[in-house]
Amino acid sequence: MSATKRTRTTRAERFNIDTSFFWRPGQEPPLLAEQLLKQPSTAKVALVADKSSYGQVLAAGMRQALSKGGALPVAEETVESGTKDFAAVVSKVKAQAAGSVFYGGYAAEGAALAKALRASGVQPTLAMGDAAEDQTLISTGGAAVEGLLLAYPPDPKQVPSAAAFLDAYKRRYGTAASLYALSTYDTVRLLADALRRGGTDAEALRKAISGTRDFNGVYWGKMSFDGSGDLQARTYTLWTVRNGKFEQVAG
Repeated sequence: MSATKRTRTTRAERFNIDTSFFWRPGQEPPLLAEQLLKQPSTAKVALVADKSSYGQVLAAGMRQALSKGGALPVAEETVESGTKDFAAVVSKVKAQAAGSVFYGGYAAEGAALAKALRASGVQPTLAMGDAAEDQTLISTGGAAVEGLLLAYPPDPKQVPSAAAFLDAYKRRYGTAASLYALSTYDTVRLLADALRRGGTDAEALRKAISGTRDFNGVYWGKMSFDGSGDLQARTYTLWTVRNGKFEQVAG
């Protein structure tokens, strides 16, 4: 599946899980930009990103999403990957009276930015990509990350087609299935179906997968792919941090 690779190892990658079905960098910024631009209090967006490929891909996507929404970043800053010193960034955010800050980067640095903003006496809405969904963000950021917005795949409990799988998984293993378990289950079922259709030849199998139309996934629902092998589905929804927990935003 085509996707720009991040330079830092994520939890999914550490466990050798293929998350490329749902890591769609083209979907995260538009989702967040739409939310930020529709509220006057958050419509002035400052754009901050680290120098990682992940951060730069998201920054470019947010720049484009804001432009399509008829806006430009009121400030735009690039920081070193792993930085914890956001003093200069915060000064520029304050100077431009930004109502929101999009940070293209990882959880630990996002928490540091949130704390720096709060310490300076300003609290614009902070928005991040899926790398924010890490307990480090909450344990490090504390109260400063309350209300943070992030783009992340849907909560499996909110996906009607996944209900039977979740129940069966819990009964068998005694623990709740993660979205990775669901996505991997869909991946294996899809691969088996493609093998039946295309056989084991590599090129034939690739064509069988890319030619998939309306395969019934447990987590993703109707699954279809384009010629590049990208899943044609909305794979992200809005989440927030509320009372020290990640919570999917209703709707």
